[in-house]
Amino acid sequence: MKELTVVLTIHKDDTIYIETVVQWVVKNGYDMKLSPTVGLAKARRECIDQAGTEYTLVLDFDTRLPDGYVENAIKLLKRYLEVGAVALDYEVPHTQGHLAFGTSIWRTDLLKKIYDWDEASGKCECLWMWERLQRTKFLLSTLPMQAVHLKGKVGQNSQSPCNR
Repeated sequence: MKELTVVLTIHKDDTIYIETVVQWVVKNGYDMKLSPTVGLAKARRECIDQAGTEYTLVLDFDTRLPDGYVENAIKLLKRYLEVGAVALDYEVPHTQGHLAFGTSIWRTDLLKKIYDWDEASGKCECLWMWERLQRTKFLLSTLPMQAVHLKGKVGQNSQSPCNR
């Protein structure tokens, strides 16, 4: 049985990065759930509900993770049972100033219980989920590395509340 499911969110207008990310998932032997284009929150919810592995990586389609991140994050989750999720921020100049939900690896059972982001709230999904995690007995952790945002500056899209 595979130990990680990758929830890959696809935006219909931004498919140029998909091939690279899918190749990475397949090369590493992870299970993958591709989101339908039905709105970000609904798509992620559907994929999270289908995850059948111990851990789930929520990965934005235009994000490249650093070498060793997945393996080290899973080791951290296995060693420290109080950690519910591990996430990274993006490298400068694309940093959000907080850890990104689109780079996060979760205990699947926990993520299934608490994922309830509402796009209509106008609130950043990252901060929404970190607040939800804080209400549980679990902690958020990180590693000394950063993800690469392939598309451009995070928050450049006026639809994104992450930099507000």
